[in-house]
Amino acid sequence: MTNPLRHTSTRQGTALRALGAAALASLAGLTLLAAPASASPQGPASSEWHGYVCDDGYYRIRTPFGQLVERNLASDWGQAIQNPDTGHYNQQWKLCHFNSDNQSLILRSRLQEGECLGVWKQNPNDGGSGGEGANLNVFDCTGWIYNNQILHFTPLAPGSDQVLIRLSHSGFFAALADQAGSTGSALAQFSNRATVFTLEHLAA
Repeated sequence: MTNPLRHTSTRQGTALRALGAAALASLAGLTLLAAPASASPQGPASSEWHGYVCDDGYYRIRTPFGQLVERNLASDWGQAIQNPDTGHYNQQWKLCHFNSDNQSLILRSRLQEGECLGVWKQNPNDGGSGGEGANLNVFDCTGWIYNNQILHFTPLAPGSDQVLIRLSHSGFFAALADQAGSTGSALAQFSNRATVFTLEHLAA
């Protein structure tokens, strides 16, 4: 059994540059404003959690369709989907980064703060990326933070709250599975397209 890659950043900055113009054209009709910045949007760091420093307050993650990323309460696997704003904790996230590395991030669900967004696998110690189109889920990260729960945010411009989200373990991007953006659409990982998400920081 191989050891999981904890607190490890797989720096694949070239992955975004390799994303061609045709792929970027599928980003829900949005256009990149400038060259991607390296740092992630963040509020004042407030607390330490399993080696990660978490920002004050919580974030909502908005999609281009005016909806929010949430943990699907009807899913046994904690599937991540988009839905209209309900004000519920399953639509709010604690953003944490590993020490001063603003590119290695985790998103903890406010509903279950011991659960983080990622691509679920039967055994996180196993190799593999979960595959093209694999769903994003919210699952346990209390005792160990696995590489399939580490995210990289790329702002569309320096200081922008609009970001692309990339999965560390696969190098794939998070995107709505339904490109039409229907309510309840699942989030999944793709190698050739990405959704532009907007981070909305809530007061502590």
